[in-house]
Amino acid sequence: MKMASAHHAWFVAQLKPNGFALAKSHLQRQGYETFMPMQTRTVRHARKERRVQRPLFAGYIFISFNPLETQWRAINSTFGVVALVVARRNTPQQVPDGLMRALMARCDPKGNILPLPVFNPGDKVRVISGPFRDAMAEVEQASEGERVRLLFELMGRAVVADCAGSELELLHG
Repeated sequence: MKMASAHHAWFVAQLKPNGFALAKSHLQRQGYETFMPMQTRTVRHARKERRVQRPLFAGYIFISFNPLETQWRAINSTFGVVALVVARRNTPQQVPDGLMRALMARCDPKGNILPLPVFNPGDKVRVISGPFRDAMAEVEQASEGERVRLLFELMGRAVVADCAGSELELLHG
């Protein structure tokens, strides 16, 4: 899994019901790079539980191509695909590069979503996005959800702020 090259961009196609595997194989056979972030979920059926991989964005697949050099309308007739998501003037809607980088950074090489790090009170962290980007802080409290309460040292004062765990990098040592 890699970012699209300098001339390629990422786009989204809507899939037919249960069309992911079919669309992925046909798109790759046509030379397109595809990406589908997957997450592990627990499914309960008949009093049994099992862990299964499910798409993060069910019904959609990311496709990389250069819209100026590719006959992209052919994607709409690929087995398993309904159509590319289009913008004005009937051109494919590009996914922002920053969003694709963030999605891919949260996945392993096979496209599986990596678990968020577990934060404990006293841990030292660096904020990697948002208004406190690159600031160092100490974890004051971490909840079961995504929120982490941080203690910052700003202008000689202790400041408390809540932040999403996905916006933090755990510092070791």
